[in-house]
Amino acid sequence: MKRKFFLNKCLTMFPEMYTHGVTWIRLTLLFCFSFPCTFAGVYYNRANLNLTDLQSEVFPPDVTNLVYEWNLLTKVPANVFRNLSNLQVINLQLNSINFTEDFAFADVGWTLTALNLKANNLRMLTRFMFSGMT
Repeated sequence: MKRKFFLNKCLTMFPEMYTHGVTWIRLTLLFCFSFPCTFAGVYYNRANLNLTDLQSEVFPPDVTNLVYEWNLLTKVPANVFRNLSNLQVINLQLNSINFTEDFAFADVGWTLTALNLKANNLRMLTRFMFSGMT
């Protein structure tokens, strides 16, 4: 009963989740159960747009959740998430990422609670890939 309440509360707060498929709902439910469904953040959803490059993206400065699943990304450039001091979630799953530059996730360690790189082509982690994360 408690889980059903959380699901209904989350879907009521974010009805657009219905359009993003099961993966997004599962990700969201994880946060509902972990952080009692507090979605006061700023979502920047760029899922399923055939994007190939993160470097050219301009992120809203107050963004808390970045969603870039189901794109054609092949790498995560260094410092691409710099100056995003409120960032809590980065969802890069289901791309073709095979390389992350050193310091790719620098400066996001204080507020980041979830980094999703599932279903990519990563074969190797660089020495300083997660440098700057706590």
